[in-house]
Amino acid sequence: RAAIADLIDRWSAGPTIARMALHRRWEGLSAPDRLELGRLLRQLTAARAAIALARDGITEFTLLETRPVAGTDCLVASRVVDRRGRTRIVHWRMRPRAQGTRFVDLLVDGVSLTRNLRDELDAILRDNGGNTEDLTKRLRNAIARTSRRPK
Repeated sequence: RAAIADLIDRWSAGPTIARMALHRRWEGLSAPDRLELGRLLRQLTAARAAIALARDGITEFTLLETRPVAGTDCLVASRVVDRRGRTRIVHWRMRPRAQGTRFVDLLVDGVSLTRNLRDELDAILRDNGGNTEDLTKRLRNAIARTSRRPK
């Protein structure tokens, strides 16, 4: 699971994921807050995706197709087979960046990790009056809890 999380972390477009997840609130953040929240959301996305993908072990990973979506984005479909022989379809929404093409969303079994993050962050910020310090603390705690889960 740690290896999958590391790979996802390296290939994600962290600031873009944070901008998409925080949507309207992104513009109001300071540069240091954007940097820190981008880093934390990239780590949390990687950790959660790794849990979803590695839960039952991966024995096979196959790229199925690539197709253009909005703007310069493309959607890459992949098939993941676990050690029990179950097949899962994972879609990677990819976007060209200065450092190369990176994914900006990951759909595991049709569920968007970025959309789930957006809903979660909206609820936290709504409940705490928009306090980004509290959000940062909660994200750090979520990453720590996710990292402690059994592998």
